[in-house]
Amino acid sequence: GTGRLTIVDYPAGYILKPQTKDFPFLPEYEHTVMQMAQAAGIRTVPFGLIRISDGYAYITRRIDREIRESRIIRYAMEDFCQLSGRITRDKYKGSYEGCGRIIRRYSSQTGLDMTEFFMRIVFSFLTGNSDMHLKNFSLIERTPGSRVFGLSAAYDLLPVNLIMPEDKEETALTLNGKKHNIRRKDLLSLAENCGIPDRAAVKMTDSICRQKKTFLEICEGSHIPEPGKTALGQLITERIRRISSQTMQ
Repeated sequence: GTGRLTIVDYPAGYILKPQTKDFPFLPEYEHTVMQMAQAAGIRTVPFGLIRISDGYAYITRRIDREIRESRIIRYAMEDFCQLSGRITRDKYKGSYEGCGRIIRRYSSQTGLDMTEFFMRIVFSFLTGNSDMHLKNFSLIERTPGSRVFGLSAAYDLLPVNLIMPEDKEETALTLNGKKHNIRRKDLLSLAENCGIPDRAAVKMTDSICRQKKTFLEICEGSHIPEPGKTALGQLITERIRRISSQTMQ
């Protein structure tokens, strides 16, 4: 990962991610990809971009707690690293098929969550996000204290392949047994493993691919400076070409 600085609960209930010297314009990249996720129909945490002294900072609201009449209400939230019994340093060990098994075991809304999970994997591949490790997926209580869990809204979506070009892996965890040269058939294999009917998986994959024009418009209207805009647009275009139905393997 990028090992970036994050400031929790300043202001209260929010997470602030300022600029970092090692990876310029991370806030702008994260804000842009989160906007694309929303356009693709993916549930996201509340987020925004704010101007501070040295440029922009990315801000997101915590979803594991809310303030009601000056009282803090907490929601139990556990990431897939915890749910698979792994320690943090092992967050890159495992597979997306294994993530599906975690959803099957702990979610109270398995069908909905499997569909949402699959869409996030397709979207993450299209946007060059090779950092969707076990800590970037979580289950959260639907109501405080209920112990009834569902997949949390998406967070930490970044085009890592663009920001860290030296990282040649396309996924953080294995997908159909690999992390490189991901194709349409690999995504459909994951869907089958997650119990998603082939017709539904094809429809979802093609639906996200058809958002290309919208993704490129969001990119063009973003605060990412050139040549980053062009590079992100090219990455998305190439990834869509690889998994769209015209290039079915």
